[in-house]
Amino acid sequence: MKLGSLEAAGGSVNGQNGGMAKSTSNGVVRRSETQDELVRLMVQSLQGMGLRESADALQSESGLSLESPVVSAFREGVLSGDWDKVMRALPSLDINSRDIQIVRFMLLEQRYLEALEAGTMAVALEVLRQDLSPMEMNTKRIHQLASFMMCADAATLRSRAGWDGAQGISRTELLQKLQS
Repeated sequence: MKLGSLEAAGGSVNGQNGGMAKSTSNGVVRRSETQDELVRLMVQSLQGMGLRESADALQSESGLSLESPVVSAFREGVLSGDWDKVMRALPSLDINSRDIQIVRFMLLEQRYLEALEAGTMAVALEVLRQDLSPMEMNTKRIHQLASFMMCADAATLRSRAGWDGAQGISRTELLQKLQS
């Protein structure tokens, strides 16, 4: 899956001017591609250090964005567990046809586990029957996921699934897997 390549998708380019940043008559700062890339690297570093507000401020002030609105919506949807938003954004992402099914499976697996953890068995069963099973991927894993319906409580589910739950880092880990 090459979601990592989407990080720079949709970013604006402010033009080249011989390597020097210059203000135009309307006050817009123009930078070289090298300077734009430096700003993007700084934003990525800030985000990697957990300094989200600083990264947002730099993106706002520079007028550069690491992600297109669709990629941002996808990322925010995964992190917040808004699976309908994630599934709506998925077709708009630049993912090859072979990988799109793998990505979809991973997202639906997370959605299923979260529904089980929340005790919404009807939603979990719907995801399992209508979304995961028809994909005909990784049948062994689907059988294992189905067995988790028998877990007596959320703690048992998390233990048996080797998963830390919706409130843990599972969503962040999912994004990292999708980007690798």
